[in-house]
Amino acid sequence: MDVSFMNYDVLRDYVIALKSRASIHYIMETDSLAVDRRIDGCGCRQDAISLKLNGFDVLLDLDDTVLHNDFADEIFPEYLFEPSIDPFEAKSRILSAHYRYLSEFSWLSFDWEKLYLEHVRPKLSFELGGLEKKYYRWPFVYRFRGALKLLRTLRGLGCRIYAYTNGYYKYQSKLLEILGMRQYFDDIYSPDRLGVSKMHMFEKLNVKKDKTIVIGDVFFFDVEVPSHYGVRTILLYRFRKGPHGSPSSLPTYSFYDLRSLIEHIEVF
Repeated sequence: MDVSFMNYDVLRDYVIALKSRASIHYIMETDSLAVDRRIDGCGCRQDAISLKLNGFDVLLDLDDTVLHNDFADEIFPEYLFEPSIDPFEAKSRILSAHYRYLSEFSWLSFDWEKLYLEHVRPKLSFELGGLEKKYYRWPFVYRFRGALKLLRTLRGLGCRIYAYTNGYYKYQSKLLEILGMRQYFDDIYSPDRLGVSKMHMFEKLNVKKDKTIVIGDVFFFDVEVPSHYGVRTILLYRFRKGPHGSPSSLPTYSFYDLRSLIEHIEVF
């Protein structure tokens, strides 16, 4: 949907529904919202929300969708630590390059080792991946409650599941193995394997629009980008409460967390 045609009243009701922790179905054909509970001050229609996902290809975001990864607070600071280098200067250089690449939607945005080599020190004192033994465990990384149930439910419905991530394969694959989830994924779609970030992944993937759905928590990458390519979406909004700025589209479905998503999946 073009941003110039976004219905402000629908967007307002959508935000009200999010704040009420409602489960939401956006019906594009009628530009209307259905919710699973009555909400005062909201023009949404109350209705039963049911997802029929049998046989779908599911592109599933990882970080803050099915798992917690303490990269920013634990791994990244230790990775940057060099006794001879000002840590503030090192972090500033890397993040400046990261955001510059991100503004260009470059697949290099999340290649932390490359950014380190180019902007801090031309030789690594140790590999970023070497920290996995220390940090790829509780309480730094863990599955969200309901993650395994979701994966098993989707598998039981004959879905093929693909990790849809801006993180690099060498990190995400190992993380999924350690958390006991790797066996549920048919493949991992990542920037280092496809040569593009999430912004352009659908140009590389041969998807059936009517049988593909994206599940994620970041409004732009997990809702607006797939919607632009005609793919249906599910937003989990527990950690991010909805659209920022002027959204160009709304998610097909919105759920507060994994539990509420699972409750609305039809199981045959």
